[in-house]
Amino acid sequence: MAYAEQEAVELAALQGRFPEWRLWRGQGGSWAATHEPLTARQSRAGMSRTLIENTRPELLAQLEAEALTDRHVAEGYLCTVEAARLHLRDRRPCCGATGPSVETVDAP
Repeated sequence: MAYAEQEAVELAALQGRFPEWRLWRGQGGSWAATHEPLTARQSRAGMSRTLIENTRPELLAQLEAEALTDRHVAEGYLCTVEAARLHLRDRRPCCGATGPSVETVDAP
């Protein structure tokens, strides 16, 4: 399989895993993703509307952290993207959904 075809397959696989994001390859080879406008809770949790990473694995890691944060925020937990990254990497609790250290918060 040619390099461009492999990239297209990898991009399609990411798109299938994260359908709420619009994914593309940027000029210069970067990997990028854009999300619909964020809610106030998503913004407070440190979520980004646009992600740009140098490699596919870096973008995948960021998308996974954003998705975990989004799920926890939607469930009413006080979670941040940085905490979710640490949870995914080191299995540290990132919020009340993954550990007992943080209480749930009321919906906006």
